[in-house]
Amino acid sequence: MVQTTAPISPGSSGGGLFDAEGRLVGITTALLRDSQNLNFAVPANWIVELAARGQANLDKRNAPVAVAAASPALPPVSTAPAGPMAPVPTAPPPAATAAPTGPALDPTAPLRVGDALEYTVTDRFTNLRNTVVYRVDQVQGDRVVFNQGGLIATIKGEVVSLTNPLAGEMDNATPPGGWGKANLQVGQGWQLRYQGNEALGSKRSYDLKAVVVGESEMRMGGVAFKAVQIRYTGWVTLPNSRMTLGSPISGTFKATAWYATEFGRPIRFESEVYVQANRTRSKEVVEFTRVVRAN
Repeated sequence: MVQTTAPISPGSSGGGLFDAEGRLVGITTALLRDSQNLNFAVPANWIVELAARGQANLDKRNAPVAVAAASPALPPVSTAPAGPMAPVPTAPPPAATAAPTGPALDPTAPLRVGDALEYTVTDRFTNLRNTVVYRVDQVQGDRVVFNQGGLIATIKGEVVSLTNPLAGEMDNATPPGGWGKANLQVGQGWQLRYQGNEALGSKRSYDLKAVVVGESEMRMGGVAFKAVQIRYTGWVTLPNSRMTLGSPISGTFKATAWYATEFGRPIRFESEVYVQANRTRSKEVVEFTRVVRAN
């Protein structure tokens, strides 16, 4: 961020910040409401990168697809949360943990230490993809600990805690217990009000209605699953921050989870978030890729 004392007011966001010679320094973004004229802008050089990023995405989309003779090794693990509200996605930081290797086997078999779950997160606006991996570090009774405690779930998949969200909105907005339940029936519905799993101090609030809209068999990662399709609709409220202009702002939240009952986890998750007040939007698809078993 660029910090400036040039005065801005509510409604100024998106305007140009110029120096005394008329050169564009940044795009005004926010102010500290309880301070003496501390204002912020995003750097102007971000704008210059947009054309190159857009062309790179088009080239990637139009490039011919080569069919490999064997499955490639997994890319590095992304240890940073995928922020769904970021208008321009950036490449994930270097991995702190090596990606798993080994054969992909039956995903419904009990997880053991060293096993890993692999998902792919796709930004629908840019087609940028990121592979995330949940590695099993410990199995304690009916609890499975992933990624040094960043995710703790029961052996049946019920989420106990999630402090290091990796898979975009699927992790950020995971409700208490997870995205599904046992013994769900078509037409069944329930209401959810909870706080998300974003970083401490920036947690969002969710007010959602869930409805089971169908059942189907899906093939993901070469494995056939019986999945329950659950639709979530409602509101997400961004936290009140000293960097926001005024009170907390809300936006619409829509998601569909294909929840594999035997697996105890979503195998596909589509989400869309739109906050009209600051004109930001995210649209993602998260797909299960495979379970990699320890050697």
